[in-house]
Amino acid sequence: MPWKVPQGYSIGDLLEELDVDIKTLPEIPQAINEANAKIRKRGCVPMAADENFGKLSSAIFHYQKLKEEVTNDLWDLIDRGYRDNKDRPDQDTLMKCLFLSCQLMDQTIKKSSTKMKDVTIELFIKRWIKQLDIIGQGEINSPEAASMIMSVCWQVLGSCKKQKGVQKDVTRIISKVIRTVGSQEVAINIVKFIQKDETLADFFAERVVSWITECEARGLVNAILCEINEVKDVNAQKGLVKFMGTLAEKRPEDFIRHFSMTVQLIAESDNKYWIREACLSIMAEIYKFKVREGNKERNNAFEAEDVDREMNESNIGDSDNEEETSELDPKQRAFMIITDHIHDRNAYTRAFAMRLFVDLVKQIPLPHIGEFQEKIVGRFDDNTSTVRKSAINAFIAIINNNPLINQLTSIGELRTQVEEAEDPETKKPLVMLLRDCEKLLDLVKSGSELIINNLLHSSLTTDVLEAINWFYQITTIGITEGTLDGFRQMATHVWNKEEKIREKVLSCYKDVYFSDRMDPKRTAFGLIYLVAESSNAEAFSIGKMVQSIKIPKSAKQLIWKYALGRGEQKLPAPLQAAAMAILDMTSKSEPEVLTEGNIDGFVFMIRDPDCPPLVLTEVFAVLTNLRPSAKTPLVDGAYETDHEIFEATTSRIYELLKKDSSMEMNNMVLAAIKLIYFLSANPSQQVSDIVTAAFKMAISRLKKSREKKDNKYTAEKALPSLALALNAAGHHALNLAIWSECTVVPKLTAKSSKKKGSKTPKDDDEVDDMFGNVDDAAYEEENIIRVLNYELNRGPFKAITALAKSILVQADEWPSFVQCAAINCLMKFMAASAEHAEDMSRLIFTILKKAENVSVEQTILSGFPDLLVRHPNIMEPWTSDVFDKLEDEDDDVRASTLTMISDLIVKDLVKPRGRLFQVARLVLDENPAIKREAKTFFVEFSSQGTKLINNLPDILAKLHELQIPTAEFKEITTFLFDQLSGKEKQTEQLVEKLCSRFREQDAEDTWRQVALTISVMPVNERMIKKLNECAFMFQDKVSDLEIRDNLMEVCNKAKDSAKIFQKLTKEIDELEQVICGDKTLPIPATPKKSQRPREAGTAKKKKIAMKRDKDIWSSDEEERTVSTETVVPKRSGRRLRS
Repeated sequence: MPWKVPQGYSIGDLLEELDVDIKTLPEIPQAINEANAKIRKRGCVPMAADENFGKLSSAIFHYQKLKEEVTNDLWDLIDRGYRDNKDRPDQDTLMKCLFLSCQLMDQTIKKSSTKMKDVTIELFIKRWIKQLDIIGQGEINSPEAASMIMSVCWQVLGSCKKQKGVQKDVTRIISKVIRTVGSQEVAINIVKFIQKDETLADFFAERVVSWITECEARGLVNAILCEINEVKDVNAQKGLVKFMGTLAEKRPEDFIRHFSMTVQLIAESDNKYWIREACLSIMAEIYKFKVREGNKERNNAFEAEDVDREMNESNIGDSDNEEETSELDPKQRAFMIITDHIHDRNAYTRAFAMRLFVDLVKQIPLPHIGEFQEKIVGRFDDNTSTVRKSAINAFIAIINNNPLINQLTSIGELRTQVEEAEDPETKKPLVMLLRDCEKLLDLVKSGSELIINNLLHSSLTTDVLEAINWFYQITTIGITEGTLDGFRQMATHVWNKEEKIREKVLSCYKDVYFSDRMDPKRTAFGLIYLVAESSNAEAFSIGKMVQSIKIPKSAKQLIWKYALGRGEQKLPAPLQAAAMAILDMTSKSEPEVLTEGNIDGFVFMIRDPDCPPLVLTEVFAVLTNLRPSAKTPLVDGAYETDHEIFEATTSRIYELLKKDSSMEMNNMVLAAIKLIYFLSANPSQQVSDIVTAAFKMAISRLKKSREKKDNKYTAEKALPSLALALNAAGHHALNLAIWSECTVVPKLTAKSSKKKGSKTPKDDDEVDDMFGNVDDAAYEEENIIRVLNYELNRGPFKAITALAKSILVQADEWPSFVQCAAINCLMKFMAASAEHAEDMSRLIFTILKKAENVSVEQTILSGFPDLLVRHPNIMEPWTSDVFDKLEDEDDDVRASTLTMISDLIVKDLVKPRGRLFQVARLVLDENPAIKREAKTFFVEFSSQGTKLINNLPDILAKLHELQIPTAEFKEITTFLFDQLSGKEKQTEQLVEKLCSRFREQDAEDTWRQVALTISVMPVNERMIKKLNECAFMFQDKVSDLEIRDNLMEVCNKAKDSAKIFQKLTKEIDELEQVICGDKTLPIPATPKKSQRPREAGTAKKKKIAMKRDKDIWSSDEEERTVSTETVVPKRSGRRLRS
């Protein structure tokens, strides 16, 4: 009877089955020596003899306890038995020797995990492999022996993960037994190994390929697919997905035979999203294989294009019709399946599907137009950041590798060709080509719109970085029409608080607009056009970049030439003004560029009758940089009034006032006023003359319009002149205050500290004449402010403010731009003088409350922050009127108010107590930009310590008072509570506050509102424990079904969290019993307050405290009424800054 390999789980069980008499541990060394003497030079035959087999088996049984020299002797003995064979042994002898070798290797591996070095175990493995090679070169047909070898092979692979040579030899041994053992065991072990070590994915993929080709193990692919479907553990998901993808890449034809099985795995994967990823990677390899196979058979390039178009026009992305889907070939079905899973229910799978498209497009041509592109763009606003990132990268890769890229970047020329083509045969392909390009361009525009609305200004750093990357890539590709000005809009992120975002923006702009590799002319014109099309905020941001990155020298020289009108060609006024604005940006950081020669050039431009107001505005801005700031005096002293800059400026303004009164002229006059105040030794008189001239011209034109009764002349000349004069007057008053506080006060207070008899500079003469020269610095400052207020409330200034007030009182008789000019004028007077601020506040904010014109509202809102900073006590009572504009019907007004208020709150310039609920409601605004801005505010607000948690109870109470729908309340509060995730202590405190309202309030509606609020809160351990502690407060309220159901939501969410439920099972069950009314908790006794003697003066202190509380802004109408009548100090608490 042939000898069979025993089956068992341990060496002891195996030897017991073989009926081997196991020797004791002390007998082992002698037994090995005795066996060695008999085996020497006689090979395997004596080693398989019963006596020696028993001795060697006993040594293997005690292997873990043997000394190193004894184990080495045992290995040497068995090696010798294999090596000294003269004749080939019979089958039984080989099986016994094989048994000893495998058991010895098994015990050696077990010992190596604790007591042996990696180098030693590697040597033993190599010796074992040689022993198996000696046994035979062919396959091992005994199922038991094959199974034993296979088992040891897997153990060996597990112990030598880094020895590639050993791994290769072991897999070679496996190939000898794989057909005998079967594919299923191999598949099971492969999956287990990859689950333990993801790095083995590529190794096993290569081995499986070799087993399929060399051993014809065709069933291995089927077995692997079946085993993966049975995997329940979620370890090494990436490794298994990579293994399947690599295997499919190397053997796609095998997976085509198992196509139906792969589709079934996808359908049955359910929550095992990684199985879908593995199957999708298989589909991608099938698609690549079929495309390449088709390309080899196809010699005609036009035929390939026809096939692509056939795919484009077929609805292979629509899988609703199962019959049509089943008729498609594997290539089309594979592409359709990948496309469908762009909308997979799992975010990881959606992202994976789009990463597959990146891989596909880099290796094979994809259809240049198709539904898959629309689906990818649709994922730009996915609710998961990973998916959004994958979608953007996928579409960028598709665009970069699209065969229509050249036509797309020059689509304007293609449109012209279609319009000019007359031959029908020539025009038809052009029309089809243009149609496809327009579709692709529309997709790019849709993507840009989604990114601008949702990602570019997101609170997530990753979203902003991906948005920047999108616009950078689309711009560098050359599809500038598709960016929707997004590249320019991202410039504002140069001020972002995140260093990564700032660096990314600077890097992109440097590469596109500031690169030394580019042609200087292209760089110059690129910057000029960029600035020309920018908004004020964008231009300000670009200025920051110009100062940070620096313009290449050759391009900067060209910009100087174009700005001064000395270039090869005369630029249009907007472009020349943009070039001059770039000089303004550079001169802020490099004032040394404003040399005498350059100043002469600017003066020449001011005098040039052909230089338009738009360009002159930027010229004045550049010259203002001769003085770094209002607080920093000129190095050589202020310029005299007869300086050529002022002479040229005033004469040119007088000249243009007779001809022009446009908005460009208005801006030019304001820039000139600022320039004069910055540089002149006697600015007030010069500016007064300009303002006087403006009013004379306005009055003259108004009289003329009345005499002519010409409505056109009134609208185009007279009224714009009046608006210009009002704006100039307000700017005059504001700059006078800035000059007084930033220039006059420092000079006089500095002089008061000097000794008497010191010399007085010439440019101080006017200061001395107006304010005198005294030694008391504090008195001097008070005196200057007093004189300033006096000057602003008499003479021409008084008449101007009276005129502005009359315009606003009779607003129906004046167009909106005149009203805005009057408001602008008054608000600048208010900023300059506290008395004006007190006197005009009621008028201004009454207009804000009742105004129906958007431009009027926005004018007041834009000036409010400056007034609040300048006069906080005076403006504080009116903040509620500003907050009310958050509920305005107009989107622009709401957006402007939200932007302004959020900035003030974040900077702690206004206390939002009682008003944040109005901002919270904007989280559900229909306008996506407003919704995004509101969410961004709360994200920023929540990062400032406990501010959000302190205001949250009030927000919740006000939302309940408004009785908004429950769905809206849940959506708003869920978002707010999400900002507290990770802040368990704050959540715990809020739970305690809310539960206390069950005891403090008697209204059932209040109890329901509290329960609803608690139901939407994020569940954590501290929250559950605190709710348990406070359960006695609401246990008598749970008879109300609505309250009970809402509180049960907390228990349900806690049960859904495995981590929380495992730790707090007892607490959750107890809470559920209280809510269901099955358990009643004792009400703890209220501790009595200790009676303390009343301190003297307590009533007086309480009265003072109450008075102080009234000064704090509140949403309560009664408090507001009191605060509006609070006496405000004459002097403002803040000084003006430039």
